[in-house]
Amino acid sequence: MWVWLIEPSGRRDRGAAAVAGVLREMGGGWRLLGHFASLPGSALAYRLVARSRGLLSRFWGDRPPY
Repeated sequence: MWVWLIEPSGRRDRGAAAVAGVLREMGGGWRLLGHFASLPGSALAYRLVARSRGLLSRFWGDRPPY
C-alpha cells in the first residue's frame, strides 16, 4: 500500500516523494522536513518504516487499522 499525492496539475507522486510533497505544502517547520524527506535514501527509509508499521505501533500504542 502506498501513500499517493496527486497535484492539481495532474502530477502524481507516491511513497516517500508523496510524503515529502505534502510536508512541503504544509509550510513552516514541516517544509524543512519535507526537503529532508526529498534527499536520496528517503525512499528506502520510507519503505522500512512502512513495512514496520505493526511493530512500530506497539511502541506508540496505536494499532494499525488493518
